[in-house]
Amino acid sequence: MSVAAATTASVTGAGAATTALSLTGADPTDEIQAGSQAFGSLSQAADYGIQQGTQLKNTLAGTGPQVHQFIGQRLAPAIGQSAAQAREWLSAAVTPQVHQVFKNAWRSAIGYSNQAMEWTTTNGNPAVIWEKAQGIYADYPALLDAAKKTSFGD
Repeated sequence: MSVAAATTASVTGAGAATTALSLTGADPTDEIQAGSQAFGSLSQAADYGIQQGTQLKNTLAGTGPQVHQFIGQRLAPAIGQSAAQAREWLSAAVTPQVHQVFKNAWRSAIGYSNQAMEWTTTNGNPAVIWEKAQGIYADYPALLDAAKKTSFGD
């Protein structure tokens, strides 16, 4: 099952509705409000937009949605950044179910250092991370753009 199919199933299963808004602003840090074309079926992401991780965490405190970092903090060393810097990376609000789907996709794409996989946190690099992000976020252009900004900057 593709990430899009899995997230759609999770969102639909959770009874969430897709919010149809229009994409505004070229920079995802402008708290973008976007509809189905940019965020697919991710209504929480459309509602809250794309924000820095710590800012979004504060916004979401006690509300139910979770913060999804487009590039996981465990990959920070692979792109030459620290864990503290990673907490500021662009993120989106997603349901716990959708968050788990994305986390599983990343874990399947780039494993941990102790796993016998082609790409792990030990040998991953920006090019590999970007390649994997393109697959994981293929149906979510706003998320893919934010992942690119996280991996490579503007």
